[in-house]
Amino acid sequence: MSGTRLWLRLWPALLAAAVIILVLWLTPAFAAPAAPESKTKRMIVLFDDESAVANAARFAKVLHRFKYLKGFVCEVPEGRLAALQSVPGVRKVEEDGLVYALSPAVGLAPLTGGVAVFPLSLGGGPQPETIFWQVKAEGLNAQAAWNAYGVDGEGVKIAVIDTGVNYNLPEVGTYLGGYSFVPMTDPSDHDPIDNGVMDWPEAEGDHSYSSFLWGAGHGTCVTSNICGKGGVPSQYLSVAGAAYGSGYYALKVLKSYRPGEPDGVYGGSGRVSWIIGALEWCLDAAHKPDVVNMSFGLYDPGSDTEAFRLACDNCYGAGMILVASSGNGSGYPPVGLPTSKYPAAYASVVSAGALTKSQQVATYSNGGVDFIAPGGAGTDQPWDWVVQLGVPNFTWDASGTSAATPHISGMFALMIQHARNIYSGRQNQMHLNNGYYWEAATHSCHDLGFDPLWQGKGKADAKLAIDLIVNRWPINRSVAYSPITGSTLNCSTTITNIRSNSVPTPIGEQIANLNVTTTQAYYGENNEAPLPGTTPNKPVLTGGSLDLPGTLGATQVIDYSDSIDTTNLPNIARTELKFSFNFVSDNRTMTVTDPYAALWDPHFISPTISSVVVSPARVAAGDTVHVTVNASDNGSVASVTANGGALSNTGGNVWDGDITADSGLGSHTVTVVAKDEANLNSTDTSASYRTDPVVGMANKGAAHQIITDASSIFLFSMWGRVSDSDASGCTLDDGSGYPIRVTAPGHTLANGDYATARGTLNNSVPPAELTSSAAHCRKLD
Repeated sequence: MSGTRLWLRLWPALLAAAVIILVLWLTPAFAAPAAPESKTKRMIVLFDDESAVANAARFAKVLHRFKYLKGFVCEVPEGRLAALQSVPGVRKVEEDGLVYALSPAVGLAPLTGGVAVFPLSLGGGPQPETIFWQVKAEGLNAQAAWNAYGVDGEGVKIAVIDTGVNYNLPEVGTYLGGYSFVPMTDPSDHDPIDNGVMDWPEAEGDHSYSSFLWGAGHGTCVTSNICGKGGVPSQYLSVAGAAYGSGYYALKVLKSYRPGEPDGVYGGSGRVSWIIGALEWCLDAAHKPDVVNMSFGLYDPGSDTEAFRLACDNCYGAGMILVASSGNGSGYPPVGLPTSKYPAAYASVVSAGALTKSQQVATYSNGGVDFIAPGGAGTDQPWDWVVQLGVPNFTWDASGTSAATPHISGMFALMIQHARNIYSGRQNQMHLNNGYYWEAATHSCHDLGFDPLWQGKGKADAKLAIDLIVNRWPINRSVAYSPITGSTLNCSTTITNIRSNSVPTPIGEQIANLNVTTTQAYYGENNEAPLPGTTPNKPVLTGGSLDLPGTLGATQVIDYSDSIDTTNLPNIARTELKFSFNFVSDNRTMTVTDPYAALWDPHFISPTISSVVVSPARVAAGDTVHVTVNASDNGSVASVTANGGALSNTGGNVWDGDITADSGLGSHTVTVVAKDEANLNSTDTSASYRTDPVVGMANKGAAHQIITDASSIFLFSMWGRVSDSDASGCTLDDGSGYPIRVTAPGHTLANGDYATARGTLNNSVPPAELTSSAAHCRKLD
């Protein structure tokens, strides 16, 4: 039978079967399974409109919403990415990529052989044996800053965003708390501790760069270079960090162990969304840090994400200083790349490159840096690398930009502490922003003569950076107010171009084309909010800004008048003057705020001195005279002096202090001057003391009539054996039968002592009384 004939015979049957199959396929009970979904990807979505969240949830599973960024993390099948991106209100969809701890560039080895163990000494700073090159002159020069300014970072808070920290090691530093953003088996586990052991590759003994995965211990090592105490662990030498007195938050965003979870994230790596979570944690007022340390990076230079950048920008905008590693060049032996990795490449983040002990830019250190700091390597000698304290309580020797970053963070901690110390009082107080610290660090760098692409401004120097702050770099400000005439306030501000004389040119380069803007606000006394009816941050410069000439010592005078409604604003007591400035070649704004730049009293009321008490009233030449003053003001009393010596405020309106009695005999006036914060003062000369000669005599002589007459112009010194001693005084008996009762509260004489006492005599009562003081009662040896 031919094929054609067979086909014609089978055709009706085949057609019937096809119809049946089609009907079954269209019947719901027998519907064919849907095509399998495409591969799921983890994405970050930024949106402009809140409705986008609900609409986007139709195409993706929302895992987490950010607290401050308008965005969320989700899982979405690849086939639905286009639909997700087209949702109204969705601005951007980008991958939640991986970030890696920057592996050591040369290698890592524990320092075991030949390392001496030194006893831990409590107090007095780190031990000399724990201060390595990285904080000395050939490194960050932090030790010089400690010695010159007494700084150690105390009170400054550092957020270490990393693999976590083994906070159980006290030598690492002062632990302030923290949080883990790495998903764990137990969802409630947010402990940021990293107390694992270093993971070596599966190949036994293969410790090469290419096969080594950095994991456990990275955050601990980094933290030890910031705030290591310089104590000594049980076996190995410890490390003094650049700011050994600072405290740290441990924010765990990188896995610290080798095995990967189902999400494919391995030891030493983490997701961008976890880091954004840590940066948003830093924005919370309850634990806002001063400095954020990020010793990690996105490996692909083109892997920038807008969400990551915005999170960094938000922290910088909140006043934090963010420092990140520029990155170690790919390949082995390492070769640095011409650009920094993210987040170091962001404009709001300081990019730290690596310096070797031989004063070279490390060959592995990526370019595009702001400045360089100790990272080590460049030699086969381990002690020329950076010494760190590792998780298992070992001291490690490593190199890399991960090590350079914490040294820069430590330098900023020292700068911040010192600025707070010297500007902590209400007089001459200055507030400095993070842009100022960044620029001061930049302009105090040592130019090592390398290409700026690789060294940035040069080698960071903690001592010279603080020098600039002390010298009020880059401009001195002098403010003078004239009294209010009617309702007009006249102000003259002089700004002067300066630089630190201790910083050699061109390191402390002269200022050229500095753009300066000044604004002013009005406040009531002890009021931290601008007065109602005033305009906060009113421009003082009518033109908005001026360019300060680049010549050292050049000045500009700004004359300014403002109309003040003193009738409706009777409580005006001070001004706050804010100077914002930046170099024309740089768009980073530095601000210096003088909260008490000028103070005045619209009613011109000077302080009131209600009492001056001098004790004792009669003294010998050179004696100490105690002065107590009660002074008040309608604002605040700023200072009180007695005969030119400063008195201390002991609470309320009371001021106390000592002066030295004049050497000449006779009456001496005590001149008290009280000054308020408006620089108005009052003088009081009502109090005085008298300097008399001292006469020594036997006790029985006190009964003679001539002593009665002499007691008003002489002081008497008497002696004898002590009896009847109590808290108020004692009796002195020299055996003449005429005991003397001595009044001297606080004395230390005991019954049976032989002693002498000096003071004023009253022989009109039996026994005669000698009014003395504890200072003038002395036991005879």
